[in-house]
Amino acid sequence: MFRFENPEYFYLIWGLLFLIILQYFFDKQSQKRILLFGQSDMVSQLRTKNNSGTYKNQKILFFLGLTFLMIALSNPQWGNKKEDIKVERADIYIALDISNSMNATDIIPSRLEKAKKFTSDLINYFKGNRIGLIFFAGNAYLQMPLTVDYASALMYVKTIQTSMAPTQGSSIGEAIALSHKFDDNKEPSQKALIIISDGDDHDGDAESEAKKFSKKGNVIFTVGVGTEKGSTIPILSDEGEDLAREDDGQPAISKLNFPKLKSIASAGKGNAFVLDDVGIIYSKIQKKLDLLQKQHAEMYSYSDFNSYFFIFVLLAFICFVGMLFDLKIPGKWSYIILLMIFSSQKSQTQSSHNLLKNGDKLYGMNRFLEAERQYEEAGKKEPTFNSFYNRGNALYQQNKYSKAEQVYSDAITKSDKPEDLYKLYHNLGNSFYNQQKYKESVNAYKSALKYNSTDKETIENLLKARKKYQEQKKQDKQNQNKNEKSDEKKDSDEQKNSDQNSPSKDNNEEKKPKNNPKNTENLSKEEAEKLMEIIENEDKKVNKKIRRGDGQQKVPQKPW
Repeated sequence: MFRFENPEYFYLIWGLLFLIILQYFFDKQSQKRILLFGQSDMVSQLRTKNNSGTYKNQKILFFLGLTFLMIALSNPQWGNKKEDIKVERADIYIALDISNSMNATDIIPSRLEKAKKFTSDLINYFKGNRIGLIFFAGNAYLQMPLTVDYASALMYVKTIQTSMAPTQGSSIGEAIALSHKFDDNKEPSQKALIIISDGDDHDGDAESEAKKFSKKGNVIFTVGVGTEKGSTIPILSDEGEDLAREDDGQPAISKLNFPKLKSIASAGKGNAFVLDDVGIIYSKIQKKLDLLQKQHAEMYSYSDFNSYFFIFVLLAFICFVGMLFDLKIPGKWSYIILLMIFSSQKSQTQSSHNLLKNGDKLYGMNRFLEAERQYEEAGKKEPTFNSFYNRGNALYQQNKYSKAEQVYSDAITKSDKPEDLYKLYHNLGNSFYNQQKYKESVNAYKSALKYNSTDKETIENLLKARKKYQEQKKQDKQNQNKNEKSDEKKDSDEQKNSDQNSPSKDNNEEKKPKNNPKNTENLSKEEAEKLMEIIENEDKKVNKKIRRGDGQQKVPQKPW
């Protein structure tokens, strides 16, 4: 399929015709002036053939050059690859707990708001699949059947509140039963159910329902929201704000019941998570989804166009050079040269721009391996920030964190824009984190905050990475002490065996203290206070959408 990407430039042909007409009248006037010197036969003998031929060739080359430039501006393209793509969609139900206990504030700003944000992120992450919404408290109800209407799903999640539940309580079992009540008998498929809850289950039949659900090859994931310490539950009454209370009048304390959620996930052949490291949650859910039977398939077609404007730019250049140097090319040689140009250019691969566009399409279809190859080829042709950044995102989505780290690092020098460097360092921090390189992860998140100090996700990830790094250092120190004690015991045994034949050492020898390296990862007091202030301010804006980092990413999307 042949086309011009910018056909509007063909309007320039009217200007070209105007120039040709002007040239024609100019030549006529010149001939009239020449005839004033004598008869045409005598004048033609005085003029050299060479000059006459050169002038004629120059005119032809000039107008040919303008014509080629006009064609180049319109960018002729040839679609040499038409691909039919079969995209299989997984069926995913998300069951969100909206019982009063989700108003507990052991997670800032509340369990429900945290769960709502995570649910929205899930919907965005798993775009391309069919998604259904179930809200449950004392009863479960289907808010939205399986669909690809992601905008509606996000709207429902954004507006839901615990006060909208007709009856209070927590019936996880009913939510599970509801998720396979509306099976599509025409196109049966295996489903995934993601339950987001604090683990309260008043009915107690969740495990039995989970076993029924998994018999068909379905899988259940549970995501716990809350802490083991728990907190009180704020409620609204006729008298204003109050706390949920026990029968004896004492404030009720709601705690995360993770063992219950783990038991449900085990019965449902899935995994249980605590809403902490969302990157790991996405990765493990995706691996399970890849194993599910998917029946709802659709066909997509698109043409992959190659641009050939550079051929006509080259032809225009040859024409203008020929004008300047009085170039005269015999007819048969001109055909040979043109044939060589076209044949050589035909073998050239796609432009960097087209490769990036193709990579974006493939990325949007979750074909990350093919997208990565497109971005890699684009980077070889033109090493831009987008080619490196998007390739890093594609590698990240394949869980190739080490390679993603290398590509992100190479992209640092490709841009000096704050918005580019901010999302780059954020994703670099994610790559380090998933490799358990917590020290490097801390430094990367700090670098990201230099370019955008108010991004809540980056701040939260920084605090998590610092916590993990401190735990890692503590564990390393314990292992080191353990090894030292083992070595000391070994040395002591050897010393006892050699004491009879060896002179005693000076017991008064002074032991030098170990020099611990300066901990450069610890935030200063001012930095820590600033971060906490930012978190508190941002938590008040929970309904405000936070950037996901995509690559526009734009593709690729920013993985966290």
